[in-house]
Amino acid sequence: KIKIINSVNSTIKKDTTGTLVESDKKLDFQTFPEGGSLIDGMKANVAFKAVKPDGLPQAILGKLYENDSVLLKLKSTHAGMGSFQFTPDISKSYHIELENMTTQPNRFKLPTIKNKGIGLSVWKQTEDSLFLKVSSNQRNVQKIYIRAQVRGTVQAMAMGNLEDSLKIALPISEYPQGICEITLFNQELKPVTERLVYVNQQKKLYIQVELTKKIYQTREKVILTIKSLDVEGNPVKAHLGV
Repeated sequence: KIKIINSVNSTIKKDTTGTLVESDKKLDFQTFPEGGSLIDGMKANVAFKAVKPDGLPQAILGKLYENDSVLLKLKSTHAGMGSFQFTPDISKSYHIELENMTTQPNRFKLPTIKNKGIGLSVWKQTEDSLFLKVSSNQRNVQKIYIRAQVRGTVQAMAMGNLEDSLKIALPISEYPQGICEITLFNQELKPVTERLVYVNQQKKLYIQVELTKKIYQTREKVILTIKSLDVEGNPVKAHLGV
């Protein structure tokens, strides 16, 4: 017996041996609102990604529709990825139609719009600071908290009173290079939204490895001496794998 799982994006048919196979897989097209949600009346940054059935990126052209009217055009900029901005209205429906796709479906709905909520976005980044914008459509003063962590280690905490919008600058010059998780908590200390940002791309890590021998036998114990240095030759912490 063959159990078919998650065949929504494919057609099931029999091959010449009578075995059930998957064929005619469709394009995988996904949208990603910054902060995780679309919120009524709040300007949103939305990223998208298109992947072919073989896992390779697919360049796309398309349009964002508000109800049945074209709101804006969109186009991938790199490896099937791109982004656009718009202000969602909960009383209207939104979908994207791709123009350069011959396979069906080429129409994709956007995520559900929330009636109320708090949005988190990154509006600027320098070598020294990361600038965040927190927005709300609830129009009541509430306390919010921001936590920044890299590789599971908390780098900074911030607190503020939010009414409609609030800008926060986080000093990042001392953060290690890598993905920084920015999590926003409400006044009950419950996580509301999250944003991932790659920080300190300019920081370089130089690895030096020395062996005790030039040739080893099969399964012979190997001893490595490893040094990790920054651009100025100073020793720095590093998370490495062999």
